[in-house]
Amino acid sequence: MSEDDEYEGSYAYGNDSYIEPDFDWVVIDIYAVVAIVGLLGNASIIVVILLNRELRKSQINALIIQLAIGDFLFLLLTVPIKIEHEIDPFWQFGSVACKIYRFGETLAVGVCVYSITAFSVGRFLGIVMKKGERNFTKVLILTEWLTAIGIAVPTLFITTLDPTPSGLNHYCTFPHQTTASQVYVVFWACFLYVIPLGLIAYTNILVIIKLVQSTRKFSGEQVNRSLLKQFRIRRNRAAMFILITVSFAVFWMPYFVFRFWQILGSGPVVVNPARDALRQMHYYAAIANSCCNPFVMYMMSSKYRKALFCRLPSKHNAGVASANSIRSGRSRTTRFSLSVRY
Repeated sequence: MSEDDEYEGSYAYGNDSYIEPDFDWVVIDIYAVVAIVGLLGNASIIVVILLNRELRKSQINALIIQLAIGDFLFLLLTVPIKIEHEIDPFWQFGSVACKIYRFGETLAVGVCVYSITAFSVGRFLGIVMKKGERNFTKVLILTEWLTAIGIAVPTLFITTLDPTPSGLNHYCTFPHQTTASQVYVVFWACFLYVIPLGLIAYTNILVIIKLVQSTRKFSGEQVNRSLLKQFRIRRNRAAMFILITVSFAVFWMPYFVFRFWQILGSGPVVVNPARDALRQMHYYAAIANSCCNPFVMYMMSSKYRKALFCRLPSKHNAGVASANSIRSGRSRTTRFSLSVRY
């Protein structure tokens, strides 16, 4: 269920050797750049929220941290292995590392998927069901991690090292034709894509209906500023979550479809450039989504942007700090002179 599964069909192996195309180095460079950008973006979201008192108080931001952690783990665990396998498609790290890698990859995907699901369920409970945020956020976070771990655990038992025809090298993969692998990949696709996406769509539709009804109510009444501000915040959050959800549905679909077809497809694998390009593109889409999420948050929320800019070294921030220190020094001097005069 990872990129290694496709190497056997993407290269021609005689005695476990392969011809390395020039295109591979372009792929490696792209993976490296995208991974660095994504890791920095997701790390910045985590740090910005944790270091900002106002953002840290929000229970919704606790869920956003979980999504950033999931995206960060997915990039950190899978991209280096992906780059290594673009250079050498054989698994060199032993059976235990193979199982841990598969488990970590599936866990990271599960955390990403169920973080978005937790957003949607949390907003449904808060806006439609009128439940307080503090009543369910911790439960949602615990549930998403337990669910992700539960989905990932079977990979520890299914993943194997398949030997090459010569027996000199191995692939870290699922046995394609075993019943256990085929049953698990159906379970995997349903619980990491189909079912969460259906739940996300259902809860978001109800939230949108509720917000539209509130808009009509506000348009005909005189409301105070605080209530109007709260409504606008909810509306902006809804727009951000919908954009993240659509991005998830679009970018992860090739990933799940390709993996589903790879395990359940019958017949010999046809080696051709088109299939190899498809193999690359389905993984590009997945890592692109993990990279885009933090920038969607910065784009849709002025609070995140302000919190980030406050943490970045700049002339403006230095000037503000200098001015504050000067004013503080003048204040202390004035108080001292007044005390002397007295």
